[in-house]
Amino acid sequence: PAPSLFLEAEPAEDLVVLSLPGVSSLGGAKNAPEWLRQALCSDRLVCATRTPDGILSVVVGESFLSKVELPKDVEIERQWASLRLDKSTLEPHVALGAGFASVCQVLEEAGIEMRAVSTLDSECFLFQSRQLPDAAAALLAAGHVISPSTRIATPLPSGLLSRHDRFRRFAGAWRLLRQEPEAACFGGGSMRLQASCGVFVDVSIPPSGAVSAQASSAGCLEVRGDVTFRHRLVSFQPPSGDVLQADLSLEESDQLIEELRARGRSSGSRCRESWERLASGNLAVAMELVSEVPERSVRRQGCWVFAAGRFAR
Repeated sequence: PAPSLFLEAEPAEDLVVLSLPGVSSLGGAKNAPEWLRQALCSDRLVCATRTPDGILSVVVGESFLSKVELPKDVEIERQWASLRLDKSTLEPHVALGAGFASVCQVLEEAGIEMRAVSTLDSECFLFQSRQLPDAAAALLAAGHVISPSTRIATPLPSGLLSRHDRFRRFAGAWRLLRQEPEAACFGGGSMRLQASCGVFVDVSIPPSGAVSAQASSAGCLEVRGDVTFRHRLVSFQPPSGDVLQADLSLEESDQLIEELRARGRSSGSRCRESWERLASGNLAVAMELVSEVPERSVRRQGCWVFAAGRFAR
């Protein structure tokens, strides 16, 4: 099996690729352009390469552009992202090829268009920043680790409870009827308790009882303009770093919900779910933990959800 690898998504901003054609030799640091010396000394620097035909490319954080004035012959490509693999901490056989091959295979299978830069101590994988959510989801699913989470994770809502009236019709206890396609449904639950404030708990326990297949989760719904997002704040499955768009529709009988879901920053993965109400009525209660006696050194966060004679916390 491929080893689990630690990948760094630093710096935590979009990157730019600065290219200067016709560079056969700089003739030493003294003859290098000022912008290049600053880039190579910047803490935003990711990597620098030169092709056999003399094209010099420097990958650096976008914020670097505000600190220098670039000459007109420097080409700028924006909206890039990178994942860096530090080879110095790896076993020799992994550092010398197995780690690079493992990451490349995962990204290729996920349809990520990638460029790789190899140095003595690291492997740098470059791709368009719009592909970062899909790249992160594929690598995490393959058992790798990515840090920092703030680079790949969607910002959390300002609060757990929503005052939006849109969720009142969907409150209650629901049973999952079907998923289409099942493989794309990102760990959907077999039972859902949904409160009118947006808090939900999905309970999904596999028949085999395998811990690795446990997919229960809990979180809240959030409305931004005309779009609803489903935040899984707690889950038994590894986080993908992305939030799910949730297009909810309720049949006239109020007994069936159709939910079309897609990854929040990528339209390439979608699924449709049908949920059946377990009991008539949409009465549900959510209670948020506000204090404990005696107090703990680290304050805990949590909630209870009650609906149709069932509860989860």
